[in-house]
Amino acid sequence: MAPLQCPAISDVPGSPTLDVSLSTPWPNPFNPRVNLWFNLPEGISGQLRVHDMRGRLVAEIWRGTGTGRQTRVLWNGNDKMGNTCPSGAYGFILSDRAG
Repeated sequence: MAPLQCPAISDVPGSPTLDVSLSTPWPNPFNPRVNLWFNLPEGISGQLRVHDMRGRLVAEIWRGTGTGRQTRVLWNGNDKMGNTCPSGAYGFILSDRAG
């Protein structure tokens, strides 16, 4: 399972790039849980969120500070209220606190 790699991201020419990655969910399709692995640089605050195909927030499954190492998160298929989500396609977005 190869992680999806973000292109080199830099707001300021000559500034360092960030090593950010988010894996393809496994197993896919999943029932009733899915594992995701991501890397967020050490000290960078962020969150991993689940969205439906209309872009609506379904759940926030991780919030914290990056370690610079691969981190595993398990999504149990529940929304932010704890209800089981219907079967379908969902997107996962890893972002820093700034969005």
